[in-house]
Amino acid sequence: MFKKIKIILSKKQMRFFYFFIFLSFLSMILETLGIGLIIPFMQALVTDGINHHLANFLNFFNIYPTSKYNLIFILVTMLAFTYTFKVLFLTYFSYAETKLLADLRVSLSDKLYCIYLNKPYSFHLNNHSSKLIRNVNEVSFAFYFIYSLILLIHHFIHL
Repeated sequence: MFKKIKIILSKKQMRFFYFFIFLSFLSMILETLGIGLIIPFMQALVTDGINHHLANFLNFFNIYPTSKYNLIFILVTMLAFTYTFKVLFLTYFSYAETKLLADLRVSLSDKLYCIYLNKPYSFHLNNHSSKLIRNVNEVSFAFYFIYSLILLIHHFIHL
């Protein structure tokens, strides 16, 4: 299947496709981190005093909470920073996905159009123009195939 994709996509688009897969892994890590930070925050809110396991973990990063309120402030700051970064990253991720798909649709249509332009005159006499126009417009099938593949990879990574 990847051999067929390599035929359809240019080298630049393949690099962007691999970069997109890498971005999917990063988004998965950020999603996991965002959910994982909620549990220590809730635990710090509910328990009395400082959770020593959480304090020892934070000490590893040279963060030394002195009271329960200080620990809650540190966790709120970490949550705010993580979710802000996650929103910015996912915005860029959506932009990269849209850019990849838009460039792909344009390049596939241009490739097919250039192939038709370089055909000899006899080819155009033997083929109906409606058939050729339909073929140029049906590039969307290849586009939707790659779009579906991107969605499959994205959802598979997030399992």
